[in-house]
Amino acid sequence: MRRTRDEASLTRARLLDAAEQLFAERGFPATRLDDIAAAAGATRGAFYWHFKSKEEVFDAMLARAAEHIGAALASSRRRAADDPLGALRERIDTVLLHVEQDARFQRVVIMLICGPHSHTMPSSLCEQANTLGARAIDEFAMLLRAAELREQLPPGLDNRLAAQACHSLLCGVIADWLRAPAVFDIRRDGSRMIDAFFELLRESRALRATLA
Repeated sequence: MRRTRDEASLTRARLLDAAEQLFAERGFPATRLDDIAAAAGATRGAFYWHFKSKEEVFDAMLARAAEHIGAALASSRRRAADDPLGALRERIDTVLLHVEQDARFQRVVIMLICGPHSHTMPSSLCEQANTLGARAIDEFAMLLRAAELREQLPPGLDNRLAAQACHSLLCGVIADWLRAPAVFDIRRDGSRMIDAFFELLRESRALRATLA
């Protein structure tokens, strides 16, 4: 029985890997269920044993990516109470590291925000991706507010606007690097760009809540 469960888990993982690759290469609408099954070395019946539709595969892919990155971010969550600004920086560095080194995470990002087929994603699936982005912005804003309370940042910061700007910068760095990785080093130069933004948080009048 255990061997059967292990084999089923491996088949499910292969189906998810194949779907990620095909969605990134061909786009969601152009990828058929049979294509996913064939690329995974599985039958159509095996596909339907694990998933009811392509949409369900997509949901599972996002859940797997979120679980994987979430485990890597656990240390930054533990650090947040004592050093919220450091925790935010650690979260960003962890994301940059995963984009650089984790091919699976790369495929999900390419599919969602910067690949040639990212604009073909159905609106219902794009909404799920937007929800993940909104959740990240909420966490950024919470950490920035905590950093202000701990006097790591000057008072009066528009935390929501600053969090949105930080998230937009991070997404832009990732998208630019994935399109042309030879142009800059994502961890070295990306980290310097984030450092520059953190310096901006301390100085920018435009990011003060009193001017909102």
